Amino acid sequence: MKNFLRNSMHSYCRTVYPFVALLLLLIITGWAYAGDVKVSAQLNSDSFPVDEAVLLTVTVQGASSAIPPSPTGTGLQFTYRGQSSQMQWINGKTSATISFSYMLQANKPGDYTIEPVKVVVEGHKYFSNPLSCTVLPASASRGASASASPRGSQGASSGPSTRLRSGDADKIGFMRISPEHETLYPGQLTHFTVKAHFRRGLRVTLNSNPSLLGNNFILHSLDEKPVQQEELINGERYITLTWHGTLSAVKEGQFPLEFELDASLLMRVNRQRSRDPFGSLFGNDPFFDDFFGRYSKREVKLASPKKSITVQPLPTTDRPADFKGAIGSYSLAVAASPLQGKVGDPITLKMIISGSGNFDLVQPPELTETKHWKTYPPTHTYDEETPGQGQKRFEQAIVPTSPDITEIGAIQFSYFDPELKKYVSLHSDPLPIQLEQQTSGSSSPKSLPAADLQPTSSPNRVSDNNLAPLHTKLGKLVKKITPLYQKNWFIALIAAAFLIMLSAFYFSLRRKLREKNPQLILRKNLEQALLHHFKTMQEAIDSSDQKTFISHCRQAIQEYLALQWGVNAQSITRADLQQRLGDDALLQKIFAQLDQAGFSGSTLDRQSMTKLMRDTQKGVRSS
Repeated sequence: MKNFLRNSMHSYCRTVYPFVALLLLLIITGWAYAGDVKVSAQLNSDSFPVDEAVLLTVTVQGASSAIPPSPTGTGLQFTYRGQSSQMQWINGKTSATISFSYMLQANKPGDYTIEPVKVVVEGHKYFSNPLSCTVLPASASRGASASASPRGSQGASSGPSTRLRSGDADKIGFMRISPEHETLYPGQLTHFTVKAHFRRGLRVTLNSNPSLLGNNFILHSLDEKPVQQEELINGERYITLTWHGTLSAVKEGQFPLEFELDASLLMRVNRQRSRDPFGSLFGNDPFFDDFFGRYSKREVKLASPKKSITVQPLPTTDRPADFKGAIGSYSLAVAASPLQGKVGDPITLKMIISGSGNFDLVQPPELTETKHWKTYPPTHTYDEETPGQGQKRFEQAIVPTSPDITEIGAIQFSYFDPELKKYVSLHSDPLPIQLEQQTSGSSSPKSLPAADLQPTSSPNRVSDNNLAPLHTKLGKLVKKITPLYQKNWFIALIAAAFLIMLSAFYFSLRRKLREKNPQLILRKNLEQALLHHFKTMQEAIDSSDQKTFISHCRQAIQEYLALQWGVNAQSITRADLQQRLGDDALLQKIFAQLDQAGFSGSTLDRQSMTKLMRDTQKGVRSS
C-alpha cells in the first residue's frame, strides 16, 4: 500500500511540475516586460554673465505625459517657459519624449549647482543628473558694440548685409518699436507694435519678419503678414509696414528692447559712380539718369532704436502659498462629473482658467482639501481667442477613498494682477457629491438556546478510551482506486485554470504592448473623435446649424492631420495645409471653403454641408 501511494505521488508530481514551471515562466516573462523612463537635464551654456539668462531643458524619455518638474538650486531662479512632446516610430518601435524648458538666471557671479530634477511619471519618481554652471560678472562689451553705430555708416557693409539704424538711413527708411508698457513684471505679457518705414519708390523685398534681439525678453506672438499703408512723415512719403505682437520679460532689471528686420533693396547702377551708394536713388533727375541702366541687389538690416524697459520684481508681501507664477487677469470655473457613485469610482474634475495674460505660466489649480482623495496628473488644452487672451482647460481624475466624503472641496487658483499691482486668489464653491454607503455582508451570530448546547447521545460517539467506533455497515465498494490527477473533473479544473492564466497573461501582455506603443492609443482616440465629429456634423446639417458644422469639420481635419504630422491640432492653419499638402489637395480645398464661409459670413445650405462632410470623410481615409 505504501509503495502504491509513493508511486502515485511521484506520478502526480511529474504531471503537475510542467504546469507549474510553465506558469512561473509566464509570470516571470510578464514581470520582465517593462519600459524604461530616463530623465536628463542640459544647459545650452555652462557659463554666462549675471545679466543674462540661459536655457535649461529637462528631457523625459519613455513617457507620453508627466507633471512639469520644479528645478531647484541655491542662488538660482528658474522661469518655466513651456513644454514640447515628440513621438518617433523607428523599426516598428514607438518612443515618446517630453521636454520642459526653463530660463535660468543667477543673482550674483559664482559657481552654482543645479540639483537633480525630480519628475513624476504615472506615480513613479525619476531624477535627472545634477548640473554645474559658472556665472560671470556682467559684461558691457556687448552693449557697447551694439550701440557703436556712427551716423552715416550705412554705406559701409559689415558682413553680408549692412546694418541700418533709425536716424542713420534717411535715404532708405527707419524702424520703430512701441510697447504698450515700459514698466513690466517678470512674466507679464504686454502688447507692442513694430513699424518699418521705407521711402516710397524703393524696390524693397522683406526677407524675414522682425526678430527680437537679446535674451532678456520672450516673443510670444507676432503677425505673419504686416499691414501696409502709406504715411506722410516730415514731408516725405513712406510705405509703412505694421506688425502687432506680444512679449514678456524674463527677469527683473532694466534692459533695452530692440528689433531687427532683414530686407533686400533693388538699386539702379549709374554710369557715373558715386561715393554714396544710395545717392543714385535720389538724384535731381532720376528719370533721365540712365533710363536703361542696370540694377544691383543689396542686403540690409533695419534696426529699431533701443527702447529701455524697466522690469520690477514681484512683491513678496501677501504672496499666496499656492502662487505658481501666473500673471494677468483671470477667472475660474469648476465642474465635476459624475456627482453620484461609489468609493473608488473616478470623478472627472474640469477647471477652466479664462482671461488675459501669459497663459504659459498658468499651472493647474489645486484642491484645498486632498484628504481621502487620490489624484492623478491633469491634462490641459488652450483655446486662444486673441494673442494673450483665451481659455486654458484642465481635466483631472480624482478618486474618493472614503464613504464619508460628501463634497469636493474648493478649488484655489492664485495669480498676480499687474494692473491692480496685487495678488488675487480665486476660490470655487464646494461641489456636493453622493457616495453609496457600504453595507456589511456579515451579521453577528445569534446565541442559541441553552438546550441546543446540550450534548446528545450518539451510537457512533467516540468512546472514552479514544478508539474509533465500530462501523456496522460495509459502505460503497469500488473496483479500483483512481488517483486525483487522473480524474476527469480534476483534469478539467486544471485545464480551465491554465486557460484563465494564459488569458490573463495575454491581456496583460497586450496592455503592456499598447502602453509601449502610444501610437495605437492615439489612433484609437482619433477614430472615436472623428466618429463624434461626423455625428455632430450630421446633427448640425439636420438643424441647419452652420457654425457648429464648420467648427467640428475644421476640428476633424486638424485632429486627423495632427496625428499624421506629430503637431498640436490647434496650431494647424490653412497655410500649413497649403505648404504640406498642396493647393490641389482635397482637405486643403475643404479647409479653404470652411474659412471662406466662417469669415466672409456666407451661408451654407444643407446640400453644401452634406457634400463637405462626405468630402471630409473621403479625405481622412485617402490622405
